[in-house]
Amino acid sequence: MTRPKPAFRADLDAHPTAMPSPSLVTVQFMDNLLTMRISDDPADDTYAIIACTSAPGAGPPLHVQNEMECFLVTEGLYEFTLNGVTQRRGPGSYVRVPVGVAHSYVNVAGQPSKMLIFAMPGRDHVGFLLAAGDRLPPGETGATPRPAPDPATLHATAARFGITFLPTPI
Repeated sequence: MTRPKPAFRADLDAHPTAMPSPSLVTVQFMDNLLTMRISDDPADDTYAIIACTSAPGAGPPLHVQNEMECFLVTEGLYEFTLNGVTQRRGPGSYVRVPVGVAHSYVNVAGQPSKMLIFAMPGRDHVGFLLAAGDRLPPGETGATPRPAPDPATLHATAARFGITFLPTPI
């Protein structure tokens, strides 16, 4: 008995191997260094891959967004909060955050921690980080102290990209 050949989505068949060369861009945002894969192809917005290095105590405030986000911790220790439930996660841990779920993370290690962040589709996530973060020159990898972002500007910028920062629970 032969198995039927699986059907493929037309949009995936259209470009099976021809991908434009992406560039890597690094921004510093809230004591996180975030290196993102940026494609020159406007149609290449199905996902974003972000390598994140967080200083001790660094992480974004509680927020919701219109894109799914997944985290894969590679070094150190993070504390993730999803819908009011907080858990610590170390290397090898995977955290999936569906669209619209309130979440945050913080590096609770006494040293830098690292993780990979996957955002789907990723366009808004990358757009926000490019707009709100400080872009580093190519090749620069060291974080330098930066002032905290102005809350009103941060909220307005986030809103443009479907992100809402929430009040921190007491």
